[in-house]
Amino acid sequence: MDDFAPGTWSLGLGRGRVCNRKMNESVEPGSAEVGAGPTDAVVRLDEQECWELLAGARFGRLAVAAVRDIDIFPINFAVDGTDLVFRTAEGTKLLASVISGLVAIEADHRDPAAGTAWSVVAKGSPRLLERFDSIYAAQSLGITPWVEDVAKERFVRVSVSRISGRRFRRSEPG
Repeated sequence: MDDFAPGTWSLGLGRGRVCNRKMNESVEPGSAEVGAGPTDAVVRLDEQECWELLAGARFGRLAVAAVRDIDIFPINFAVDGTDLVFRTAEGTKLLASVISGLVAIEADHRDPAAGTAWSVVAKGSPRLLERFDSIYAAQSLGITPWVEDVAKERFVRVSVSRISGRRFRRSEPG
């Protein structure tokens, strides 16, 4: 049986609902429970836990909006203080990330055996590293490209301005 079949995960108080708020209502950072009671399936993570999870992830997705389009790219990254650094080659990902001015990096993990999952999103300003000392420091972070045939010699540092995360618990069917 597929642990991720439709309907086996609940992102809030009922099937298909993320929470009991309207889409345009703001949520105060730091409130722990997203739903209304102790049996809720979604818990908001604090900033420290978000950073700890990102530090262990090292693989995620980069979302950029540039030139009237939105793109999402898989990336390898590392946490460096309160910044994220990723390695890339010349091309669309590099160009879009540095001209956009604002990016989002998302990482997640799921544990089917435990029935849990988490997702963290960090938003911030990207900057192409061009000084030798900055490039050497980024190289020391151990960001290894998955594709060996492509030279990924460019590093982008994202100064994170906002970070948020959620932990999800699989709800019981029915």
